[in-house]
Amino acid sequence: MSKPFAVRSHILLALSLFALAILGQFNPLLFHCLAEGFCIVIAFGMFLFAWNARRYSDNYGFLFLGYAYFFVGCVDTLHLLAYKGMGVFVSDGGNHATQLWLIARMIEGGSLLAVPFLMQRCIRLDKVFVWMAIGTAVLLSSVLVWDIFPVCYVDGQGLTSFKLASEAGICVLLLAAWRVTWLRRGDYDKEVYHLIIASIVLTLTAELLFCGYENVFGLLNQGGHLIKIVSFYVLYRGIIYAGLRRPYALMFHNLRLSELNMKAANARLKEEMEIRRKAEEEKEHLIADLKKALDEIKTLRGILPICAYCKRVRDDEGHWKQVEVYVSERTSANFSHGVCPECMKKQLADLDLLE
Repeated sequence: MSKPFAVRSHILLALSLFALAILGQFNPLLFHCLAEGFCIVIAFGMFLFAWNARRYSDNYGFLFLGYAYFFVGCVDTLHLLAYKGMGVFVSDGGNHATQLWLIARMIEGGSLLAVPFLMQRCIRLDKVFVWMAIGTAVLLSSVLVWDIFPVCYVDGQGLTSFKLASEAGICVLLLAAWRVTWLRRGDYDKEVYHLIIASIVLTLTAELLFCGYENVFGLLNQGGHLIKIVSFYVLYRGIIYAGLRRPYALMFHNLRLSELNMKAANARLKEEMEIRRKAEEEKEHLIADLKKALDEIKTLRGILPICAYCKRVRDDEGHWKQVEVYVSERTSANFSHGVCPECMKKQLADLDLLE
């Protein structure tokens, strides 16, 4: 994305949030409808993107996230309809809306935690969808049909201890999701990774705000919804926008990683081949040196024809040579001349006779 376009998008988001914040002071119900509606549209958009990309994308982590946000969008829609003042369900204050909110955030936190573990895995998305549908249906039935889900909000008193404990558990899920995503950051495109981390941190911040409100139309509640809008917008940028503008960064990220790994492997192979080539050259030089040394090494074998009187040796060409000359020509030995003791005595005796 071009920098001017990004700046305009951020300015538009900031102005929209400012307008929503002012609207929330005059019409909290409309504020809530717009805030939740924006997030619901993005959640269903993520699902539609994943659904249409499922046949050719090899990134099962983000496909799973898109499928999970379908159920987040469904539960958030019911949360919107059950909100105090909407008049769609039988009014129980803000309890049903708070219960549905809690279920949606459980699904969201769990899916964000699961994504890093699925980035390099192949899963059956149809089975995942069915099991998530069953789990979501059971949770929704516990609120809307069986009425066995623990109370989360009491008018005039605020949040119950179960709601606060559940929000703490969701915060732990989000912290774990942040940690695991950071540890497996090499599986992500760099820009997508930063957007996912930002969305997790913003969602965590919103959950902390939702732990402290006493009135469903209070400032903390509205502040949490504003931060939720930003977190979903960041998620939109990391999933839908990146997937459309740079599909290799998201849908084909594993293929891209395989290509990069293959290039790195080819580079290492070339390096190893070069090392082996040099080793072979050194080996050939060594063999040549050894052959040369062997050629220079001369040995004496067989019967040598030697004169019985002068002790000269006849070579292959019929020439008679002194023993030291013959041996020197055929070996690497050199001779130094001296006189042995017996010859010394004999020579001295001969000198005495001459005198």
